[in-house]
Amino acid sequence: MHLSLVPKARALEPFASRDLDETRDHVGRVLCPHSLELQRGQDRLACEMSTFQLRSMSVCLLSYGADITVDPGEITDFYSLAVILAGASEVWSSGQALVAGPGMTTLMSPADRVRMRWSAECAKAIIRIDKAAVESVLGSLLERPLVRSLSFDLGCDGQRPEMRAWWRSLRFFIDEIQAPDTLLTSRHSVQSHEQWLITNLLLTHPNSYSEELRRGGPGIAPRHVKRVEDFIVANCQHNISLEDLVVASGVSARTLHRSFKTYRGTSPMNFLKAIRLEHVRAALQAADADASVTRIAGEWGFTQLGRFAVEYRERFGEPPSKTLRH
Repeated sequence: MHLSLVPKARALEPFASRDLDETRDHVGRVLCPHSLELQRGQDRLACEMSTFQLRSMSVCLLSYGADITVDPGEITDFYSLAVILAGASEVWSSGQALVAGPGMTTLMSPADRVRMRWSAECAKAIIRIDKAAVESVLGSLLERPLVRSLSFDLGCDGQRPEMRAWWRSLRFFIDEIQAPDTLLTSRHSVQSHEQWLITNLLLTHPNSYSEELRRGGPGIAPRHVKRVEDFIVANCQHNISLEDLVVASGVSARTLHRSFKTYRGTSPMNFLKAIRLEHVRAALQAADADASVTRIAGEWGFTQLGRFAVEYRERFGEPPSKTLRH
C-alpha cells in the first residue's frame, strides 16, 4: 500500500487544516458526522485529506498529524473499509476491540457503535460504500432478498493475497477512470465496476453471509424451499400462517424448518418478516412526510408497533420515522 492510492488528477480539491472544528466539519461532510478530540498533550492538528468520488463509493486518504480520538457513534447507511498505511489505530466497535498497524484492514458495518484512536503518524485509505449498493449485490449473489443484516468482521489482514488483489483492482479502477481513452464513460460502466469490487469484497472479507456464499448460494436448496419463497413473495401482504407455508411446500413442518435453517440461515416465518420489512421500507421511502408509520406497518402485517420499530432498526440501521422523514 502507498499514498498514491488516490491519484491527484481527478481527486476532489485536497483539504488541509490545523483547525479542529474546520477539520471535523469537512471530514464529517465527506464521511459522516462525528466528534473529534485531541488527546492530552496535543495542541494542534495537521490534517491532510484527498477524496475521489465514484457512484456508490468514495475513496479518501486521511491523516490527522496528531494523536486524536474519533467518535462517529453509530453508522447507519454505509460500510467503511480502511487500510492502515502508516502509524497505528485502535478501533472499538460493538463490543470488539482491535489495534491495527500498517497493512491491517478494518471494516465497520451499519449499526456498529464505533470509536477510534489514531496515532499522530496514522494515515488511512478509507473506502465509504453505500449500504444499499452492498446489499443489492449480496441479494443478487444469493438470488433472494436478505433475511438478516449483513455485518463484516471488524479486522482482516490486508496482506492476505486476496485482499492485496482487491486493493490492486481498486487502484486500477481509479487509474482507468481518469485515463483520456477510458471505456468507463457512462454511469453503467462505472456501476458495473463498482459492483465487481463489492462482489469480491463480499467473497474475500469474512462476514455474516460468508458461509452461505461459500456454499454457492440458493442453487443447492431443495425445491420445496423455493416453492415457499415464491409463495411468500406473492402473498406477503395477506395473513400467512406456518400451516399455509407447510401446505405450499408439500413437506412436513419439521422438514421445512430444517431446510430453511440449513439453506437460508433463518426460519420460514422470519423470511416472511424480512420480505415484509423490505416492503415497509419501500413504502416509507415513497410516502409523503406526513404519512403514518403505524398505518404503513399495519398494511404489511405489523400490528405490534414497538416490536416492529426494534426489528426495523436492527434490519436497516435507523428507525422507521427517520426513513419516512428522508
